[in-house]
Amino acid sequence: MRLPRLLPLLVALGLTVPAACGPTRPDSSRGDDDGGDDDGDDDSWSPDDDATSGDDDDATSGDDDSTPAAGAPVVLDFSTDATSIVEGQSVVFTAVVTDPDGIDDLIGGTLLAPSGGTYGAFVTAAQEGAYSLAVAWSQMDTVASIEFATEEDREFVARFYDQGGHTAEASVFVRLHCAGDAACAGECTDLDEDDRNCGACGRVCAGCSAGRCYDFECANPSPAIRTCDDACFDLGKVCGERECADYTGLAYWESLSCMGSGEWIDHCEQDLHWDKASLADSASCCCGG
Repeated sequence: MRLPRLLPLLVALGLTVPAACGPTRPDSSRGDDDGGDDDGDDDSWSPDDDATSGDDDDATSGDDDSTPAAGAPVVLDFSTDATSIVEGQSVVFTAVVTDPDGIDDLIGGTLLAPSGGTYGAFVTAAQEGAYSLAVAWSQMDTVASIEFATEEDREFVARFYDQGGHTAEASVFVRLHCAGDAACAGECTDLDEDDRNCGACGRVCAGCSAGRCYDFECANPSPAIRTCDDACFDLGKVCGERECADYTGLAYWESLSCMGSGEWIDHCEQDLHWDKASLADSASCCCGG
């Protein structure tokens, strides 16, 4: 029997026949009682199903910012010969770099400070793709001033280039320290005793002791101010015996403003009469606060 004569009968029975071309799909009008799945899933189909089917990862994939650009150099290793240094020492930075377009595609690299500035260009080593650069403490200070109270973990960034303009970077940290002391303008110093950096970098004083800054203060003696102890106390400070110079102060007669030639004051508790009949007109005392 020919197929066209069967069509009315098949339709009446609710059956379908294969299309002349294209895939066969289940009839969405049939329910579970007619042989459909009884798992509760929606078995309906539309042509769009084939268009949207496929690997979900492919559909949502995008560029990964952490993935190097195609053809860019790759830093295989970046390290140093020392993890910490003090003033006067150096660090040798070593990098091993490759390039997917061949090692000859590499141009070279530089060592940078993250905040800006260049420590220098890497030089090639005997091993193919190996680079190195030695940087001294003083060079580090030139690029970015070395200044800290206890220590600094400094970051160094290596950037390499190829002929296509691609770049690759890697970073490493080196600890800069002064064995417990501070660093000011690239020099290790004791903030407790440094007259140029007393208690803090850049704080200049006539004298420095235990981080306290001492300078000469001019005072006018009176019945209540008869010693440098008294004069400094009146200013809210303390007298520093020989902290400012080889003497504690100077007493002046015939000057109310500590000008001219004065007599040495050796001790904070020394009477400002000196060996004269009257109190000094003024006194320059070493006071700290």
